[in-house]
Amino acid sequence: MHKVSFAPILPSLQENVLKLLIANHLPTSDIGEKVQLFTLQDKEQLFGVVGLECYGTDALLRSLSVANEAKGKGYGKYLVQQIEEYAVQNDCQTLYLLTTTAQDFFARLNYQVIDRQSVPQNILATTEFSSICPSTAICMCKRLEVKI
Repeated sequence: MHKVSFAPILPSLQENVLKLLIANHLPTSDIGEKVQLFTLQDKEQLFGVVGLECYGTDALLRSLSVANEAKGKGYGKYLVQQIEEYAVQNDCQTLYLLTTTAQDFFARLNYQVIDRQSVPQNILATTEFSSICPSTAICMCKRLEVKI
C-alpha cells in the first residue's frame, strides 16, 4: 500500500472526488454540509473516498469509492476501518448503509443485512434513504465497538 493519508477532503481534490463518485454510480446531489467526506490520498493523487452523516449515536456510511487503478489493494477496507474509528470518536454507536453492489464486501466487514423498517427515523429521513437510493437497495448496519 502506498503511503496514504486519511483526511477531510482538500479543496484541490473536490472536483476529482465528485468525478470518482459519479464514475462509480454514487449520488452526489445531496452532498453538502451534513455529509463529511474523507479521502485516501498520496499528495495530490486520490485513491478513494468515504462519507459519513452523523445523527446522534447513529450514522449513515456512504459514498465509499475507490479509484479503478487503486482497486484490489485493500483501500476500500482501510477506508471503512478509518471511518468506523472516526465515527466511534464522534460518539456514533451504529452505522447504517444502503448498497446495490457491495453487499458481499460489507458482509466481510461484519455488516448485517437488516430490514429498512428497523432503521431509526433520523437515518430514514436522510435524502439517501428517502429519495436517492432505490427501494431495492440492500440495507445493512453494524454496531460499533466503543472503546472505554
